[in-house]
Amino acid sequence: MRFRILLSAAVITAMGLALPSSADAWTTQGGATLEPGNDAVDVAVGWPGLRLGGRLPLKTGFEVGPYGVFNFWNDLLDRKPTLGNALGCLVKLNLIDKGAFQLAVQGDPAFRFEYWPDGVKIGWQIGFPELLMSYTVTPGLDLDFGFKAPLALVFDPQYRVEVRLPLLVGLGFELELAPRLNLFGTIDIGPDFRFAQPQPKCGATDPDGFQKCDVRHSTGGDRIGAYLNAMVGITYRVP
Repeated sequence: MRFRILLSAAVITAMGLALPSSADAWTTQGGATLEPGNDAVDVAVGWPGLRLGGRLPLKTGFEVGPYGVFNFWNDLLDRKPTLGNALGCLVKLNLIDKGAFQLAVQGDPAFRFEYWPDGVKIGWQIGFPELLMSYTVTPGLDLDFGFKAPLALVFDPQYRVEVRLPLLVGLGFELELAPRLNLFGTIDIGPDFRFAQPQPKCGATDPDGFQKCDVRHSTGGDRIGAYLNAMVGITYRVP
């Protein structure tokens, strides 16, 4: 009997040591922010690309996150890949810290570059507002959800502008693998509204200096597509 009691106590102790303590648990992807002095870096891969970034808490409840992205696709309904990059900085402010529940508002301004297949395009993503929420299921396991509207203005080589407005619902999780290492997964999905002037197909210039254009074969214009961002990655908290 005494042996069984000692064995049970050892198992319970081992389980307690294996689980992360609430004091050590930390998250980066949802509504919570890191405490000052606890910087982090993260890398993620999935659809539509690869992301590398950091988390820099400037004060309690406020952090910034510079990042770089390589994308190989754009709208889900596009018929061919779109190669491009984005350089931006997340700005997150925690508004509600109620035990297991966290809520934050976030901005995601970024410069966007597309260089294939339709020539070089340069854009500015306003990326505001974003509403991020998270709930701690157990210490070391958070479920994340939120809403994003990363409005962007994209200019083509002729300086024509296209307004892009995805309206996204986000879901995700973050799991502690080790005291300084977390695994996370995110998915953002929703309609992608695009507004632009239609561009007719034009041929060669005739001898009188006029160019013939066929408006029946125009490209661009207003349309509704579908946006998907599904990534899995790891976050490392810098000592």
